[in-house]
Amino acid sequence: MTLQAVDGGHEIGLLFGTVETGVGRVSGYTDMPVLSSLFLLATLLPSISVTVRRLHDRDKSGWWYWLFLVPIVGPIVLLVWFILEGTRGANSYGPDPLDPSGSGDSGEGLTSSSIPSVGR
Repeated sequence: MTLQAVDGGHEIGLLFGTVETGVGRVSGYTDMPVLSSLFLLATLLPSISVTVRRLHDRDKSGWWYWLFLVPIVGPIVLLVWFILEGTRGANSYGPDPLDPSGSGDSGEGLTSSSIPSVGR
């Protein structure tokens, strides 16, 4: 990361882009659109997948993911849901992955001995 003065403001160069700040203004641009695009494509689907799996842990539909589009309130509600403990036991999206008894075998060939027990 580099820091240098630019027109009375500061310019911070990161791996994929630059953010300029000044009195009353903030602007960003990228010097490497190809790397930024590849990074976005490589991380977008896994991040959506992790979000939907976490919503399923809370027994919520994956469509709640779109709540992040509601300004201010949406991301806060999602953050609270992500922090709270998931439902105990099986829910409508499958067995509890943290169930130490292993009674919630999903039929994927996993047994209680192949999944480490995680305390709550």
